Amino acid sequence: MNPSQNSNIVPIIKKEQLLTKEQERFNRLNKKLQKLQLRYTENKDIAEYAHQKIAELLYAQKRKTNIIIIEAIKHVHDNYDKIRLKRDKKRFSNFILVIMDDIYKDALTPEITSELQILAQFHFDQTATKKEKQENEEYEKDISDFATELIKTTFGIDVDINDIKENPEEFQRRVQEKIQQQMQEEEVPPPPKKPKSKAQIKREEKEQENKKNISKNVREIYTQLVKQLHPDLEKDEVKRLEKTETLQKITQAYESNNFFLLLQYQLQYIDNANDQIASLEDSRLKYYNQLLEEQIEELDTKINNILCYGNEEEFVIGFWEMGSHFFANYCDVNKEKTLKVIKKREKKLISFLKHIEGICYQAKKDLEEVIMP
Repeated sequence: MNPSQNSNIVPIIKKEQLLTKEQERFNRLNKKLQKLQLRYTENKDIAEYAHQKIAELLYAQKRKTNIIIIEAIKHVHDNYDKIRLKRDKKRFSNFILVIMDDIYKDALTPEITSELQILAQFHFDQTATKKEKQENEEYEKDISDFATELIKTTFGIDVDINDIKENPEEFQRRVQEKIQQQMQEEEVPPPPKKPKSKAQIKREEKEQENKKNISKNVREIYTQLVKQLHPDLEKDEVKRLEKTETLQKITQAYESNNFFLLLQYQLQYIDNANDQIASLEDSRLKYYNQLLEEQIEELDTKINNILCYGNEEEFVIGFWEMGSHFFANYCDVNKEKTLKVIKKREKKLISFLKHIEGICYQAKKDLEEVIMP
């Protein structure tokens, strides 16, 4: 049985007399945890669904766009020497340099990336003025010097940037060696610790005792469930398999510190579990509550990690700039709204694709008019 199947079981203390503060706190925390668990499960499912859909859509559109652009670039470049006039050559070199900005670099293979870089350099040389070439050389030198200095400062390695491009594996090896050397040099005995004050010792002892009591309470519930459901005690083969599966899930809940789920299993499988919980003294119940509060905090963090704030327009713009991983953070929506956003995003991608197709088609058509027969 998974958490969603027994999610309706909520550990609640019910008594005829007034509840103590710890008992009221226990009830309040469990109700909150049930709501958070349902919210997390629903949002996680929607986020994964949306991420998959957008990733499929984006990847397909990126590939289509790249195929159209690269085919047009190669067509123009292959016919470049046939262009009669110098001004037309410059115009089509500019077309190649500009249209390259619309290529999705993250959807290219290293081989195609290298080929496009060579083409870009060739057409830049054809169109750039002497001053522009000089400025570009100075810019590249500044970048190279900065990178060289940064590597030297960070890793203590003198290296040429061109060497890194030609042999990145060798550079990585040298960096690893330097890091290991630095770690060995830094391995010095820690300075002697200052003696702890009595208040500090008492506080640490209290914290250790608290952790010990919390661990003991969790272990007791787990042990109780193991004794009740151990498959070796079951003679019926079908029931033995069922108990084996259930015990695996209980063990997983125990190892992942899912105390709320352990309480649910306790109520489901242990007779008089409600009475056992209701009879707990506040001194012990406070450890239960501490565990539940920790779990609420952890679940809140998980939910916040799959939330994206902002309206749909901000989402679409942000997704366009950040890529498919952005959708993994888009949550707290229903499936209808998710589908609406996906359709909206698809229309924008198709529109952009048609725009690129139009530019490339017109470039090929214009090329026919200026090349030599």
